[in-house]
Amino acid sequence: MFSGSRRSLAGRWFAVGLLVATASSPALAQREKEIPEPRDVELTTKDGVRLAATYFGSDREREAGALILLHMFKGSRADYEGLARLLQREHHFAVLTLDLRGHGESIHQSFGEEQRTLSPERLRHEDFEAMVQYDVEEAKRFLIRENNSGQLNIERLGLVGAEMGATIAAYWTFNDWAAPRLTVKQGQDVKALVLISPETRFKAFSIVEPFTSPEMRSEVALYLIAGAGSSRATKGVDQIQSAVKRYHPEPAAGLPADKALAEKTLFVDTGYATSLQGTKMLGEQLGVEERIARFFELRLVKPSIPWAERRSAVP
Repeated sequence: MFSGSRRSLAGRWFAVGLLVATASSPALAQREKEIPEPRDVELTTKDGVRLAATYFGSDREREAGALILLHMFKGSRADYEGLARLLQREHHFAVLTLDLRGHGESIHQSFGEEQRTLSPERLRHEDFEAMVQYDVEEAKRFLIRENNSGQLNIERLGLVGAEMGATIAAYWTFNDWAAPRLTVKQGQDVKALVLISPETRFKAFSIVEPFTSPEMRSEVALYLIAGAGSSRATKGVDQIQSAVKRYHPEPAAGLPADKALAEKTLFVDTGYATSLQGTKMLGEQLGVEERIARFFELRLVKPSIPWAERRSAVP
């Protein structure tokens, strides 16, 4: 565990490689295109929940990475507004924030004859499963439509999740990589995952279980964040790190900083001198936002990931 006065491993790597990592990326070249204003959108899940979301479009079009940000229990998409604006305006990502069912403005469900008003206190186990199966999946479908209109590259997909959102993000990424490999590509899109203060167990969901998948352990770059003032939060980070670290070898000694960063796929950052956790760490001048942005630039922008139109396997 890192003490509050020491800089974490992720912080040292980012500090060394920032200029190299950002300056060489073609997606960061200056253009005349204006950055779109954020717009609210409503998404309807397959089980009839009306999800409120905000879309921060990119000016990089087919070069743009796509990000989905998932909030904490009893939180809302508003908790990510500052981070979303930074990722969009200074780092040129296309960002979607959404209120998961029962949170924020996503409180109405109509399914057949059933009408429900949802709230965090009334959510059942199956509602949390539905966040994975339906809510995040609907968010991805929205981004695929944006991809097909040339506004982003869905192959450069990343997620941020905080506490409950970290659990939902991990389980949905597991599902994305478990999608069947058909003639029409259906999954394997998430390339990078940021988990802020992941809980060892949220409700009945273990944070380690998704990482039993070989693809989750080795194909998805991870950035694990927690404040040093909470052993509960750092325990979740430790459990994930223990499950995946042998699948993310450290770059060879002596490599130039840019090449070492290009090869590094696991960052662990628990050196923040704060007891704040999850999205409460944002907006506190801890530097969390900028480090998240640099991680996504390293893993989603710098690699060569070509754009492709995506079609559903269902006619």
